[in-house]
Amino acid sequence: MSSPQSLSDRVAKLRQRNNTNRSGSIPSVEPNPGDWGPGRLAFPASYSQSRLWFLQQLEPDLAAYHLPALPHYQQSCPPCPTDPPGGQP
Repeated sequence: MSSPQSLSDRVAKLRQRNNTNRSGSIPSVEPNPGDWGPGRLAFPASYSQSRLWFLQQLEPDLAAYHLPALPHYQQSCPPCPTDPPGGQP
């Protein structure tokens, strides 16, 4: 495990390297143009955000958008001990 001092040294080295090598720095993201209201900006959506937007447009009432697959069981499940007799609520 790293000590606080070694982490501090790593951060200082990274900052120094970033200050001396500006060509390799991460470009800033510009907000999308448009009238978004006072004090609001719109930025490009990430891949995951775009995927969620698409799924919501495709199936507006779908609440299981985070499930990669829905299992299908061939056999019925055993009855729960708390179920009323006969299986009817």
